[in-house]
Amino acid sequence: MVKTLTYNSANIKMIYDHLVNHNNQGVSKDFEIRIDDLTTIHRTDDLGRFYLFKKSLTHFSNEISFILYKSKSRRNDKYILVRKGNVSPDPKMTTQEYIDKEVAKALKRQEQQLEFARLEDETQSQKQTITALRARVLELETKNKGDLKELIQLISMKFGSKPTTQADNKDVNGVSTDDLVKMINHYRQKFGEKVFEDAMGIALQVADHPKIINEVKQFINQKITSYENK
Repeated sequence: MVKTLTYNSANIKMIYDHLVNHNNQGVSKDFEIRIDDLTTIHRTDDLGRFYLFKKSLTHFSNEISFILYKSKSRRNDKYILVRKGNVSPDPKMTTQEYIDKEVAKALKRQEQQLEFARLEDETQSQKQTITALRARVLELETKNKGDLKELIQLISMKFGSKPTTQADNKDVNGVSTDDLVKMINHYRQKFGEKVFEDAMGIALQVADHPKIINEVKQFINQKITSYENK
């Protein structure tokens, strides 16, 4: 048992009377007295030495521990008398143990707050990165849509009422523009406007990043194989 009390004459006398009572019954108890964890009266059953601890008290002394042993074993009850009013709220803990516990709790709270602040900064940084990436994606999408729109406009012009002249019908890598327009129109009709525009948009976006062409091709082939095996 550990009990924390205020240091005063009444509590000291209570402990002393407890020892006297056992002596009067012929069952003496060993006791030991410490001042701030420094042993002042070593283990003894001589009650004549009990009050000698006062000679070792100083202005800075705070805790006086009275350790009452049970029989001849090391088992004991401890009474901690606190001089400066810092009595532990927990009677099972010494003032120092209570202080250490509270300090540990405060340090843990501080550590949690620092970790929270670090995570908050990291989250903010990630948000900024995501915002920047979204802006870049939007920029690329806008650019690709612009390129696609120009291409579609060109195709539309080719399919307008204006007849194709010999000057208009230039070759592109050996293929006439009329043939290219017919081919593109074929795929527009085959897949539909939405699919055609999406496909062209993806193609333009990949063309902007030629290093990923092989990876995209592999991915597409894997997907095709996967669907075919279903």
